[in-house]
Amino acid sequence: MGYVLRVRLASFFTGAATASFLGLYILYKDYKVAHESIAQRHGIGYKISLKVVFCGLNLPNCSRLGLRT
Repeated sequence: MGYVLRVRLASFFTGAATASFLGLYILYKDYKVAHESIAQRHGIGYKISLKVVFCGLNLPNCSRLGLRT
């Protein structure tokens, strides 16, 4: 009886982990699609968002990436 219980629990947790991973992956892909759609609609490019993030924090990589304002 103990072996059967262990197998059932292992199977349950394997299924739960798989469903959790799949759900997180779908949410991540949905976020990326929505972000790209909004960026295209408003004409926000990747380089502009890098300028806001990196140069707003005054990181030394700004000049090397050509993002210094």
